[in-house]
Amino acid sequence: MADAFLMCKSNRLKQNRCALLPIVLSLYTMRSLFWLLLLLQDRSLSEELDRLVAQSGLGAARIGVHLLCPATDEVLYSKNDTDLYTLASNTKVLTCAAALDRLGPDFQFQTQLYAETHDSTATLYVTGNGDPNLSARLFEGDPTALFRRWANALQERGIRKVDDVVLVNEGFDEETLCPSWKRYDPWPWWAAPFGTFSLNDNCIDLTLEPGEEGRPAKITTIPNTKYVTILNRTETVRGGETWGFTRKAGTNEITLTGEFPAGAKPITKSVAIHDPYRFFGTVLQETLRTCGLEVTGTIRMERERKATSLLDSHTTDLANTIQVCLRVSQNFYAETLLRSLGRERKGYGSRENGLAVVRDFLQEIGVADYEQSDGSGLSRENRMSPRDLVKVFRHMSRHRHAKIFFEALAVNGAKEGTLRKRMTHEEVVGRIHAKTGHIRKVANLSGYIDPLKGERLIFSILVNDANETEADRLQDRICEFLIRSR
Repeated sequence: MADAFLMCKSNRLKQNRCALLPIVLSLYTMRSLFWLLLLLQDRSLSEELDRLVAQSGLGAARIGVHLLCPATDEVLYSKNDTDLYTLASNTKVLTCAAALDRLGPDFQFQTQLYAETHDSTATLYVTGNGDPNLSARLFEGDPTALFRRWANALQERGIRKVDDVVLVNEGFDEETLCPSWKRYDPWPWWAAPFGTFSLNDNCIDLTLEPGEEGRPAKITTIPNTKYVTILNRTETVRGGETWGFTRKAGTNEITLTGEFPAGAKPITKSVAIHDPYRFFGTVLQETLRTCGLEVTGTIRMERERKATSLLDSHTTDLANTIQVCLRVSQNFYAETLLRSLGRERKGYGSRENGLAVVRDFLQEIGVADYEQSDGSGLSRENRMSPRDLVKVFRHMSRHRHAKIFFEALAVNGAKEGTLRKRMTHEEVVGRIHAKTGHIRKVANLSGYIDPLKGERLIFSILVNDANETEADRLQDRICEFLIRSR
């Protein structure tokens, strides 16, 4: 009986093994099939991306691409991805990532007003740590709103007369333009100067509207200031729009020339000013006068604050500052931020110290082979590989402030930002969070892609020595393909 029982049990075990064998083989086959399909999919992806690059019409352009799946750290595609490329505004990614890491999103930019009073007269001292946000953007179209608040604070203290306005440049150098920017005209908004104190992005906003035919166009400015001299040599005519403006280096004389079309809607253009400190102080004095205060003194710069009576303190945080810097690609913000990094982490706000802070941060995450000469990317001396730029985005995707960094980037098809007019098909809108970068013959795009199916990807497409418009088209085609194919 026992032998019969054992034989029966042995037979059942053999039967069970035989029954399990097809299942095991099936699982093995399915696993093999999975990896085969994945391999074929990646091969198809690579072939399609190679085809898009080959058919881009960019000819001899230098094109570097790196595509990563951060969930597995699998490189899905690479092309010339270890070569160094001119970064343009992708440089802002380095500056802002370092700022978020070293200062934190709650870091406060402060602009404070102190007064040294005698009877009803005061000498004003303004201190700050490089806030770039004192603009029409923040104050609902009125860049002088803070100055009006200061006028009220003075009047509430019984002060009726203001003597000197002292701007205390404590802890920053006096550089207002990067040496490598010499090739650029002095008047474009994107090449505006920077400093400890800034107002309205250090620009004058000119609004033009047609006058009577044969007469000059009508011009209004924000802020309304005598700091600039406007030479209006335009003429209102029927027909095309052929007007323009310039500002001679080292002056604040803005010349407008050409024909402005009759019946045209008002047009607003921003012109960078010369000397941001004098601009800040002049508009402050003018605003105080407008609010009823007598202003008789001068504007001067000093290194130390003598007054101890604090009248007002205005603050803005780093999180909102980074959003403007990355989403709008505001060069002036990036340069101010770079110097604030140097001041806070190295003890002195200079370009060199700011670059050292960024370098320390990048070395910690394994990026060493790169070049950086400014905070914004206007310089052509900023260079990095697509592979290392993806490494920065990957690090920030796992950073304690990852959400803030991600949401600060431009979004395709959004209402604002540098990607608002790109990749606007309904199916793909909102699936790219990235940083653009353009200077002459350079067009870059790097950031995150959320495919219709599958996990988030990180990419960098750097195109140098190319037609920028054609390079943008290639980047858009690659991104749209990745959104739909994964």
